Amino acid sequence: MFYEGQENDKYQTYFGAFKGSYFVNDNLTLKLITSTFHTTEQEHFDILAQYRLGEVNSNIGDENLGEVEFTEGIGSQLNHARNDLDALITNIEHKGYLKSQDNNFEWSIKFTNEDIKDRIVEWEMIDSAGFSINPPNLDQFNDQPYAADQSPIVPFQNIRNTNSTQLNRFQVYGQWNRRSIVNNHEIYANLGIRYHGWSVKGESFKSNYKSVISPRIQLAIKPDWNKDILFRLSGGLYYQPPFYRELRNYNGDVNSKVKAQKSIHIVIANEYSFEMWDRPFKLISEAYYKKLSDVNPYTIENVRIRYAAANEAGGSRNAVQLADP
Repeated sequence: MFYEGQENDKYQTYFGAFKGSYFVNDNLTLKLITSTFHTTEQEHFDILAQYRLGEVNSNIGDENLGEVEFTEGIGSQLNHARNDLDALITNIEHKGYLKSQDNNFEWSIKFTNEDIKDRIVEWEMIDSAGFSINPPNLDQFNDQPYAADQSPIVPFQNIRNTNSTQLNRFQVYGQWNRRSIVNNHEIYANLGIRYHGWSVKGESFKSNYKSVISPRIQLAIKPDWNKDILFRLSGGLYYQPPFYRELRNYNGDVNSKVKAQKSIHIVIANEYSFEMWDRPFKLISEAYYKKLSDVNPYTIENVRIRYAAANEAGGSRNAVQLADP
């Protein structure tokens, strides 16, 4: 069994950003951030794997001991790819911070444009014992070697697609937090909400706009006890809108209807700070519940990730954990 061929991958990334801050006064800060991200990726390979099955000379003392005397079968597999991707991502964002007595406010408005050009060309040929293996989804029965196969030879896998896709995103978030003291107990409150809307436009489909809203909350109390203990309760609804990679399925087709992956989190935590052996310690205990829906499954091959581009999975998870940093 042996291999030959090569893989030639190239990844180039360029990034530039500009950030300006305007300090209106001690309580108000305004920021403007712009950035551009450009990446080009190349994945080119031709890999040939071949095997030979034969009878080996096992006669001890024979000068040809260990040599193959008769070949009974041969086979080969050839993988070919010429994949290229070019992505230009531009962001412009405004951020603000305001402090009013014991209240702190934070907000952001962000616009993102993603211009992506992608070409995927992959095919795989498998030859075993003198005949080509048809793809598993071909609706034709192959009765070789008992009957000759008159159908044309086709690759075991064949993906050819070229996409030019534009995504526009509009994001807004606001957050409020406050620290209060009630009967010598410290109380912390944090409320936030995020809006994310995006549209997908391509050559083979019209623009498709989707939006999600993510609220979240966190409450904490530090009792006026002799021991340094903090109790915390948090939860929220979180979304992960798809990037271009998550819109492209295994065949290279772009599915503009892919939804944002959804997750509900609830966390109950306790932090206990103490000293032992003249050193500070902190014991953190957490119990959490997580429910996932509209999950976009994917496969991993080496460092390559391929998404199914379909929200067809889900699940839930709960656990209790301890940490002692």
